[in-house]
Amino acid sequence: MNFRHIPLYLTAALMLGAAPVAEAQQELRKANKHYEKFEFALALEQYKKASEKRKPDVKTAERIADSYRLTRQTVEAERWYAQVVAMPGRDPQNIYHYAEALRSNGKYEEAKQQYMQWAEEVPQKDERAQHLMASCDKAISWTNQKMPLAEVQRLSGLNVQGFSDFSPMNYGKDAIIFTSDRGVDQEGISAGTYGWTGRPYLQLFMASRDGNGNWGKPTALHEMINDQYHNATASATEDGQTLYFTRTQLVQQRKSGNADPTSWVEKSQVNEYINRLEIYSSKKQGATWTDIKPFAFNNVAEYSVGHPALSPDGKIMYFVSDMPGGMGETDIYYTLRQPDGSWGEPVNAGILINTSGRESFPYVDQNGKLYFSSDGHMGMGGLDIFAAEASTLPGRP
Repeated sequence: MNFRHIPLYLTAALMLGAAPVAEAQQELRKANKHYEKFEFALALEQYKKASEKRKPDVKTAERIADSYRLTRQTVEAERWYAQVVAMPGRDPQNIYHYAEALRSNGKYEEAKQQYMQWAEEVPQKDERAQHLMASCDKAISWTNQKMPLAEVQRLSGLNVQGFSDFSPMNYGKDAIIFTSDRGVDQEGISAGTYGWTGRPYLQLFMASRDGNGNWGKPTALHEMINDQYHNATASATEDGQTLYFTRTQLVQQRKSGNADPTSWVEKSQVNEYINRLEIYSSKKQGATWTDIKPFAFNNVAEYSVGHPALSPDGKIMYFVSDMPGGMGETDIYYTLRQPDGSWGEPVNAGILINTSGRESFPYVDQNGKLYFSSDGHMGMGGLDIFAAEASTLPGRP
């Protein structure tokens, strides 16, 4: 052997070993940029590449787990939070997120153990942890019931595999309007891609049912309704001539984050901007929607207002907001229609409806019963559906 060449071999080996590390660092930088711009789906693509080349540290592992949580991938979120909570230097908040993922995945006994651990590390959260552990016990009793409370069926012809379809509302006798991220380009406007989910921005669609009960192909609402970014969660007056719906608006950021992820849209390269929800209304003229008007109590500079839901008589509108003075991250409010047709000052729906968590997506049926989503009431985990009888609702005559 020629010993004079040993240093050259060592140098080549070091260079080959350093290449994957450099590639991992490059992928990690890309991932962090996406994460900091709230483009979690895009961040995950880069984090996966980086983690294949180099074991992630606690900060990176937390961000991967958070990205899965914020894109509602609870199985992967559980797997990554399990790794994070075992790592030195992790934030105790990760234990809470781990417990929430376990509960969402139906692992209630394991979730209880994590809530207990969270309370031990963060004593001021003990009351909240006890409530969540009680929710797990309640969920276990519900799952052990022999008879189902309801039968859920998928509506064939309306859904698109791989995309989200939600918040349906009746429109007349044989039609519905619903929200979807399936993405439809119209009038030369691209549906665009939402970096948070990696899917198109939300749009409103209408579908009609024929005499045999079969649903026709959904069509996107007129471009006056579906603008460039998110358009979602609509509610119409009984005559179908006025539609209230949610849009997003780009504003300069004044505080970190927003409780409702559907309020974010693609931003410029600077990070000083955030999008919040607004309510708009539109009048129908023939086959088109016109006369777009903002809700009088929109205030995007300070908070979000969205998810409108009209009572059957059109005299009450429930909606969701994170305005100051609420009880949790987002609360349900209501406003009464005034004699001149305007809407009165918003009123918080109160402690029977709202919790310290998130209340959202209200809907009022023909009997006046309010349905809504919440992660604050005792439930199965995540945003569960709850109902309140009309006689118990504030604002009712």
